[in-house]
Amino acid sequence: MKKSFFHFLVRLCGIIGGIFVSFGRIYRILFAIYNLIFCKNKKSSENSEEHQPLMEQNQPVQPIQPVQPVQSVQSVQPIQ
Repeated sequence: MKKSFFHFLVRLCGIIGGIFVSFGRIYRILFAIYNLIFCKNKKSSENSEEHQPLMEQNQPVQPIQPVQPVQSVQSVQPIQ
């Protein structure tokens, strides 16, 4: 039984996607091992402002103030 061209394209995309994902995972594993060996990640994260808390831990949270209602607009008189 002959397979269609569409079936060939689907299998080809599956193979290419699988290779892409596999190499991505291998790269991430090797990168993590490299960082563990040379301790690059720990030194850069200690001084980074990205990991600083937004507010102090012991500071109480301020309640939200209610919004004042808008006074109704007076009706406009039609031009005669």
